[in-house]
Amino acid sequence: MNATHQEQTLISLIKSCSHKSHLLQLHSLLIRTSLLHSPAVFRPFLSRIALPPFLALSYAGRIFRDFPAPGVYLYNTIIRAHSLSPDSAHDGLRLYRDLLGSNIPPNSLSAAVAVKCCAQIESLRGGAQIHARICKDGFSSDGRLMTTLMDLYSCLHEGSSAYKVFEEMPHRDTVAWNVLISCCTRNGRTLDSLTLFERMISNSSCPPDDVTCLLVLRACANLNLLNWGKKVHSYILENGLSCAKNLSNSLISMYSRCGAIDKAYEVFQEIPDRDVVTWSALISGLASNGYGPEAIRAFHQMCAEGISPDEQTFTGLLSACSHSGLVDSGRAFFESMGRDYGVQPSIHHYGCMVDLFGRAGLLDEAYELVNSMEIIKPDPTMWRTLLGACRIHRHAALGERVVERLVELKAQEAGDYILLLNIYSSSGESEKVMEIRKMMKEKSIRTKPASSSVELKGEVHEFFADNVSHPKKKGIYGMLDEINQQLRIAGYVAEMEPGREVLYHSEKLAIAFVILETPPGTTVRVAKDLRICTDCHNFCKILSAVYDRKVVVRDRNRFHHFREGRCSCNDYCIFSTMVRLKMVTIIPFYAIFFSFFASGYNCKVVQFIFGDSLSDVGNNIYLSKSLAQANLPWYGIDFGNGLPNGRFSNGRTVADIIGDRMGLPRPLAFLDPSLNEDLILENGVQRFGLYKQIELFQGTQGLIRAKIGENEADKFFNGARYVVALGSNDFINNYLMPVYKDSWAYSDDGFVDYLMDTLEGQLKLLHSLGARELMVFGLGPMGCIPLQRVLSTSGECQVRTNNLALSFNNASSRLVTRLSSTLPNATFRFGDAYDVVNELIANPNQHDRSKYVFWDEYHPSDSANQLIADELIKKFGFGPVNQTGTSSPAPAMAPSDFWKLKTFRNR
Repeated sequence: MNATHQEQTLISLIKSCSHKSHLLQLHSLLIRTSLLHSPAVFRPFLSRIALPPFLALSYAGRIFRDFPAPGVYLYNTIIRAHSLSPDSAHDGLRLYRDLLGSNIPPNSLSAAVAVKCCAQIESLRGGAQIHARICKDGFSSDGRLMTTLMDLYSCLHEGSSAYKVFEEMPHRDTVAWNVLISCCTRNGRTLDSLTLFERMISNSSCPPDDVTCLLVLRACANLNLLNWGKKVHSYILENGLSCAKNLSNSLISMYSRCGAIDKAYEVFQEIPDRDVVTWSALISGLASNGYGPEAIRAFHQMCAEGISPDEQTFTGLLSACSHSGLVDSGRAFFESMGRDYGVQPSIHHYGCMVDLFGRAGLLDEAYELVNSMEIIKPDPTMWRTLLGACRIHRHAALGERVVERLVELKAQEAGDYILLLNIYSSSGESEKVMEIRKMMKEKSIRTKPASSSVELKGEVHEFFADNVSHPKKKGIYGMLDEINQQLRIAGYVAEMEPGREVLYHSEKLAIAFVILETPPGTTVRVAKDLRICTDCHNFCKILSAVYDRKVVVRDRNRFHHFREGRCSCNDYCIFSTMVRLKMVTIIPFYAIFFSFFASGYNCKVVQFIFGDSLSDVGNNIYLSKSLAQANLPWYGIDFGNGLPNGRFSNGRTVADIIGDRMGLPRPLAFLDPSLNEDLILENGVQRFGLYKQIELFQGTQGLIRAKIGENEADKFFNGARYVVALGSNDFINNYLMPVYKDSWAYSDDGFVDYLMDTLEGQLKLLHSLGARELMVFGLGPMGCIPLQRVLSTSGECQVRTNNLALSFNNASSRLVTRLSSTLPNATFRFGDAYDVVNELIANPNQHDRSKYVFWDEYHPSDSANQLIADELIKKFGFGPVNQTGTSSPAPAMAPSDFWKLKTFRNR
């Protein structure tokens, strides 16, 4: 075997080595055959041992030093190997200096790998020195080298230096353009990156490629630039780039992060071969936009198609559970990650669980989870998530411990002290508030002002609270004053900050600017760098109704889609311990809210009823968009004694009868203008969902607290009785109606589970607001109401509908029992009236106005309600409050000033 043939054989063996031990054996062979010093053999051997996958730098360094007269190729190889890690980059620069000090002339690749060493150790000074050497050696025309230098400046946030290098390049390829666009995005110059994209489009010799579009889409997502994102999408379609799956995935992410989840879903539907990245992008987008149940359904569909989830999939899935308050589902998914899917939880998944427990008010469980982390240590972000939950739930003691942990990690920030200050403030600990403020002043701790930005006509406008340097400042403030005036007419009252009203928060200024500059009906899109506050949330809700505008706000946590006076989060992220999603809440067809309360009325029990048309006291008459109103002559025909009409019955509701038994006064409809209120709920409302009822309840709580003080109010609300009686309409007028998507999106059991997840969040919300003694009433035999029997071909009861009611009742009973045993100081009970009503239907001649069980197509008669109430009283013992056994002889009307609720106008 001649020498040349030997070398070729050894080179082939070197390149085919898949194990380090084989390379070491070859090393021995090279020594024995005296071919180790052959440049033709040593070059590939050094490359193989020094570069990935082996990266044996120490070993490579020894054989490099033993090689006589290494050339520039070997120097470049060993320097390149050292440039791959921050730990070895310093040694790489020393080797580069050795090269410069030798008689071996470096080439452009030598400078390029040395620049990469500087990038690894973030050495701007070293990079500048190498830049000077590049100019001296005449390598400035090397496009690849100059692109590497641009990337160094970009990583070190020296955008102007990167731009200068780019402008001085005689020939720019697409890679150079992409590096500069990446530099602009990385250094907060997003609009410059978009300008560069337009320049590339006009440059026929160097048009944007798929990498360019990926970078620009990321920039659009960061700043919520939907119109720019659509422009990039059009370019992709026009230039045949849509077949690139990574671009399609980025489009899903961009549209989701710009609040256009419908467009994201359109892109998703057009992808023929969806992979785990595609599904994960959709799931994350659904979660951040308030579509938690849809995210869970997408996960199950992905698994059904044989695609295994990865870490990112579970991050999006757990985030969806967190934002929607699905605690049990979140626990189940977290536990199943490693067990069923082989995905070990990462720091991000633990963070989602801490957020889930924190929003749900399970602070002890969240704290235990963080403390139990051994293999993966909790990071500052996780502790801050828990601190934010402490603020929501006013848990000062735990908040103090969390801040102590942040101090131990040397990771405390100004915002942490602000959160702790807010915890003390909301808990009434004024002395500790003063201590925190004093400490912040002494340490010169200052917070960064919140900002909001909007895109208009391709230009981004940024606003700060109460500080507008905008050229149209006068018009913006004038428009905002006009908006505030209109919203005050509709019942909006700005909350108070220490020293001034929150009239000029950054998102309000941004919204005023868009309304000033755009025609009616234009969607308002705002990106905010912090979490939206309660006041601005209320502001956006009412504005969306009064001005008939859709308002989309992306804050630090999620999207809020405001439309017709409602938010996609159902106010859960603002008013409760959890973030709720826009879903089919358990609401009746005509939901109302009322309470038995009378100033000066000597009763020992106050009862708050959250109900539907079965307990309506006449509010339906004042909801102008309601298609059904109990204002016809036959409603209330047997009520007697001049009591108010408006019940969906010939007489009383079950709540009326139980209230009479307890000696409680009957309430008037609080929407009735006869209450002489200046601010009542005005035109345009069709129904109130349970979340809206709870929001109104919170408004009432605020008024009561203002009248009797915090401590007395806490006792008052903790001692009250609460009734939740609704749910039938989710089945009758939603799930069982073929025109609605829920009729085909769920199975029967799945829809019941869906409603249970929602009900659990709502009951926990009521508990967080003070509800300790609460009763949930189940559903009657819905399949036997006249409406359902008419729909049946036989005229008999609908068996499937009745089975749904039974499933709902069984699930509700289990849920209520569990919550009663797990929520602090809770006595939650479930009232099942199914059998009672079923008996009335089976023996109709024994009941009602001598003949009838139902008074209309939905509602029982007075006599039927009496029998239902009697059974509930017998089972649960609703005794008289005054212990005399006498009922209230007449309605006791609450003073009208007690019902100043915020107006909800929907034009």
